[in-house]
Amino acid sequence: LGDSFGRRVPILAGYVGTLLGAVGMWTSVSPFSVGVYRLLSGISVGLGIPASLTLIAEVSPKKDRAPLISICYLALAFGALYADLGLYNFLPDLRSGDWRSLVIWSALPAALALPTGLFGLEDTPTFHLGRRDYAAVERVLDKMALTNNPELANWQLPRELDENGIASGDNDENTVE
Repeated sequence: LGDSFGRRVPILAGYVGTLLGAVGMWTSVSPFSVGVYRLLSGISVGLGIPASLTLIAEVSPKKDRAPLISICYLALAFGALYADLGLYNFLPDLRSGDWRSLVIWSALPAALALPTGLFGLEDTPTFHLGRRDYAAVERVLDKMALTNNPELANWQLPRELDENGIASGDNDENTVE
């Protein structure tokens, strides 16, 4: 899925599906519809998490990759703690309480992340390069350079690329290592 649509689309679809699933559960009138919307939420999380881990692995420097992936898994643990806080507040004895509010509580992280993802999340340069969208490659790498090291922001992709997208010739003045 990520190779066809990039990493951004499954991540955003995960946020949207999580929100739709939560709103659907919140408005449900039968156990069956709760199950359907819960399934939507689960599939949505299953779309977003692997895509986000892959995105981080693709764009992070090799020396930082393992710690960043570890932080993602730590975030999953904090997500479980967040869920526990919701249970404690809305269903303290797991028998009575406001389960609908708990469902909305569970969707708040996706609701907060969606605008950030819509306006700040880029696909990877590797994805754009595979689609031969060189303008997008330059845009994403410029954004990365400005974020990480503004001195690298004045670079360009080599204009002479072979059929595999590899720079031809021995001119390496534009190469960034």
